[in-house]
Amino acid sequence: MEIPFQWSFPRRLHALAVLFLGLCLSVAVHAEIFSERTEDLAQQVKLATGQGKQLAVLFEQDGCDACARLRRNVFSDKAAAKRFASTFRTVSVDLGREDGRVVTPDGSPQPLREWAARLRVPGTPALLFFDRDGHILYRHVGPLTDGEALRLLARYVVSGEFENQPFASFLASHRSAAAAKHSLQGDICRTRS
Repeated sequence: MEIPFQWSFPRRLHALAVLFLGLCLSVAVHAEIFSERTEDLAQQVKLATGQGKQLAVLFEQDGCDACARLRRNVFSDKAAAKRFASTFRTVSVDLGREDGRVVTPDGSPQPLREWAARLRVPGTPALLFFDRDGHILYRHVGPLTDGEALRLLARYVVSGEFENQPFASFLASHRSAAAAKHSLQGDICRTRS
């Protein structure tokens, strides 16, 4: 006579714990990048450093079609988002708020639009990358069209290639010229005065 397999209580508890952990990790991995809005970038640099990452900040504003397309067509690419999030802590700031203030990565409180102007952010979308000391590494203004362009932008920043060539050239060297040109096409949304 065959005895059916029975799990002991500790084995059942262990299996449930593993299942719960897997669910938690899958939710964390699939969280949309740049979903957290913040005004305190100094705190975000500290959090990024604690996670062994650099900080990527998305400047966006309501009513910006290019920002909506970026979220819909690029950030929704789960593989690209997962890879990007493994390297960068991602947050966004709302450049459309006329009264917006921000604590900059170096800890100084400033009007958001004035700070963005000093960083040469003429409109949205714009992605700014900061090192672990809060210094700007690279600024990308304008749209990206797909997850592959986002992955290449991450590689471009992490490798330091921004010191050697423009992103369009880097992109062209990793894609066909036509695909690279298409990856950067589109307008930016000017900040309202």
